[in-house]
Amino acid sequence: SDTNVLHDLIAIKLPAVWHSLQILQLERDALTSVFVSWFMCLFNQLPSESMLRVWDMLLFEGSKTLFRTSLALLTLNAKS
Repeated sequence: SDTNVLHDLIAIKLPAVWHSLQILQLERDALTSVFVSWFMCLFNQLPSESMLRVWDMLLFEGSKTLFRTSLALLTLNAKS
């Protein structure tokens, strides 16, 4: 599933984030629920302007936008 792909991408592309998640002992199911929320709602939690940009990219580039946006959000919030 797409959430499994995202888990793998985080481990490969964002090893520091992955390590932090492991330290926090966040279960895979807990992360999956966040990712499903992002994917099912198409990032409607973002500010309107950002959300519309993601939707434009999704229509133009396809589902890889879901992964790129997820990784970008995790990268932006990695220091939090």
